[in-house]
Amino acid sequence: MNGWALAPIQVSRATSMHRLRQYALVWFLFFLASSGLGYAALKRYDPRRIDGLSDTAGYYQLVISNPRSLGRENMRGRLLVPFIAKPVYLVARNYLKSIDPVLFGLLFANSCFCALTATILVSVGKRILADQAVALLGAALYLLSFAIPNFYVAGMVDSSEACLMAALTWLLLADEWRWLPLLGLVGALAKETFLPLGAIFALGWLFAAGFRQSVRQTRLGWVLIFILAGSIGSTVLYSVLAGSLVWPWQVAVHLYVSDNFARALLKILITPGFWYFFAWLCPFGIWKLRSLPRPWLVAAAMGTVAALLMGAWRDVGANAARPIFNVVGPLLSLSVAILIAQTSETLVKKRESVS
Repeated sequence: MNGWALAPIQVSRATSMHRLRQYALVWFLFFLASSGLGYAALKRYDPRRIDGLSDTAGYYQLVISNPRSLGRENMRGRLLVPFIAKPVYLVARNYLKSIDPVLFGLLFANSCFCALTATILVSVGKRILADQAVALLGAALYLLSFAIPNFYVAGMVDSSEACLMAALTWLLLADEWRWLPLLGLVGALAKETFLPLGAIFALGWLFAAGFRQSVRQTRLGWVLIFILAGSIGSTVLYSVLAGSLVWPWQVAVHLYVSDNFARALLKILITPGFWYFFAWLCPFGIWKLRSLPRPWLVAAAMGTVAALLMGAWRDVGANAARPIFNVVGPLLSLSVAILIAQTSETLVKKRESVS
């Protein structure tokens, strides 16, 4: 009897190990691809001196020095990418002579997160479409989008927020709401914008999913705990760095620089640099959005609006595209992949009918 009972478990474990090895290989390939996309920031230019990448100078300092020494208070808490980059820098500085070891460490960390985001997108695509080829194509398109080589592997930290948003999507799609609080704690170390973006995204998903009242209340409870966990994490982090109590809303107020909110919002939408992120993603991505789950579409729409409003609050201009891309980039990439796959199938059928 025990043998019969254990057999399914053994098969399940074998299957799980096979999938784990498969995803590990996919991640490693995406990691190598991401590293190649970021090579220019090591040898061709210094991102610290490039317009639009000036924040890299702050993250550079976070790798080599104490976060408390950084002048911009909101950037002190963006420790997740620099934390991973630091040990790589400490090792690389003894061996790399022609490459800046700090930028190498940042590239390593960002490549890890970009690869993990793409791998999660493969899993999401397989779960929705039951087609590994289309899922892989969507992940490849994500890595080839404007944002990845020009910002995410160029010494910035947005790759960590993008990864967490992808993980949030996976958890909601898999109905694993209980893990949201852990994501909130990790998000506090990534970027201060993750908590509001993630909360709005999760709420949008919750109310579009059509859960029964009792189930919805339980899921709402997990979202509230997610917000609480992220807020506690942010409070502890910024308070330790500042040496005094700092509440999350104090960080948000500190970021307010817009004298005219409407003008700042318009500035985002009319700046060409904003649309570079979505130059081909939007025109080709909108056609197959209906092939994706409605809760994801609603969550992405609400997250986009939230990111736009936060961008206007901070008057960041085209830089608002980065958090928006973190919300809708995977969605649009997968939609474009579906369009390509279905177009290819249509062409094949036409050729077969002609022949």
